[in-house]
Amino acid sequence: MLRWLCFLLACASAHAGSWSFEVSTGTSAKLPNTLSVVQEGFEDTPIEHVVWETRPWLPLHSFLDLAESYYAFRVSYRPPASLLGYELEFLHDKAYYVSGDDPDGIVQHFELSDGHNVFFGNLTYTLDLDARAELVFRAGAGPAITNPATIVRGRELGTRSEIDPGSRYYVTGVGAQLGVQGLYFLTDWLALSSETRYVFSWVKVPINGGDATATFNSVHVDFGLTFRP
Repeated sequence: MLRWLCFLLACASAHAGSWSFEVSTGTSAKLPNTLSVVQEGFEDTPIEHVVWETRPWLPLHSFLDLAESYYAFRVSYRPPASLLGYELEFLHDKAYYVSGDDPDGIVQHFELSDGHNVFFGNLTYTLDLDARAELVFRAGAGPAITNPATIVRGRELGTRSEIDPGSRYYVTGVGAQLGVQGLYFLTDWLALSSETRYVFSWVKVPINGGDATATFNSVHVDFGLTFRP
């Protein structure tokens, strides 16, 4: 991740005036959905009305603990005198299973905390409100990458326990977003950012002996900083 950040910053510096770099944190609220479980030796099981939590900010004891938080970063390019722009963005969201219609209790633990990640390619439209303020409309899509930790019917995967000490990332689906962002420039190169967006994602994550599929519909609120060399 650090190499990726350095690459984005290098791009921004190399093309001053047309590029910007943004970093933000925030939270998301996910609508209840269906978790469809397919596991070897059992009938396919849909669990309805699954409730998820984001838990965006956990106690930080070191720089590495930031991986346990909600965050996003993006690099943007807008051609001179153009209202349209282009972006690459990484969103690190989180999803913790809280409850669902699961009378047999087959899901003992299910989380995408390392996380529920989406890489977006975005198209933007920018309106200059005044000399210091901008409004940015954004749409994008890209692959979803997850790191699941699950216990389903007593079978563990990715739990970092003695039974399964591993932690694995998988390309598990797709995501898309629509959003609007307000920017207020404190200086020519630094702005405060406030953003609201709707994010859709479909993921099919591995579990021990099968897979589980979920569709997320979520509303996100982000706050951050925008740097424009």
